[in-house]
Amino acid sequence: MAIPKKIHYLWLSEKKDERVERCIQSWRECLDGYEIVEWNKDNFPYNDFLYAREAYSKQKWAFVTDYFRLWVLEKYGGIYLDADVTVYGNFDKFLDHKLFIGTEFTDQVAAHAIGAEPHHPFIQKCLEYYKDRHFILPDGRCDLNAMPCIITKVFMEMYRYSGDLVKFDGKPLSFSDMSIYPDSYFTINTFDGNNVCVHNGLGSWRDADSENPVLENVVGAYFWKRFCRKEIFSYGFMKKWIYLLMPVWLLVLYSKHSAKIKNNKRVKKINCRH
Repeated sequence: MAIPKKIHYLWLSEKKDERVERCIQSWRECLDGYEIVEWNKDNFPYNDFLYAREAYSKQKWAFVTDYFRLWVLEKYGGIYLDADVTVYGNFDKFLDHKLFIGTEFTDQVAAHAIGAEPHHPFIQKCLEYYKDRHFILPDGRCDLNAMPCIITKVFMEMYRYSGDLVKFDGKPLSFSDMSIYPDSYFTINTFDGNNVCVHNGLGSWRDADSENPVLENVVGAYFWKRFCRKEIFSYGFMKKWIYLLMPVWLLVLYSKHSAKIKNNKRVKKINCRH
């Protein structure tokens, strides 16, 4: 059995942000042969699930989505993407996996891009976490536990693993029925030739007055951990310290600029075909 070439995403609010529209357009351009399925309040039965129903009642769309992504992958299989993911390649070489997923901040399993066969045991185990769980707590507050923390804990317990998630050798952490890929594949672009998509971390679920430096923080964490490990002096000395001394905002600016150039080339190539 292979992972179906089907992309799932959930959209519950009325209008899509222009940045989200650009992300979804990148899927259409890069994922030729993939079916893109938009789920919404009419075709996702959120009312059937306690956690999703209560999150919906508070208009906490991202937390409704936390339940949705597990539900849709368990039931149908395919690839789930957050709506703020920009795609630069395709997932073809990952479709033979039973489940593939990435990391974020190098030390937690990410939830924005997940591919799985239907009824995968890890997805089922993650769904169990939400069984009979309330989103609205007894004191009226909302349960804002971030999904990456939850599924990382489930993974560690289920697979009895306590080591590093990222080895900085460009290779996935592989088990018999799942593979976990470094940040550079599905989260950030480090221009090592492995990147498929980038998680922009728009953070629409955050309060309006809270900070949202997700992409900057992930880039910073990746390069800091990559070049400040014990074998720091085994790499190219000058290259390493240039990365360490370079402001994170400059790394992100360079990443976005390079991605823009690549996107323009892709658009020109597509136009040429027509």
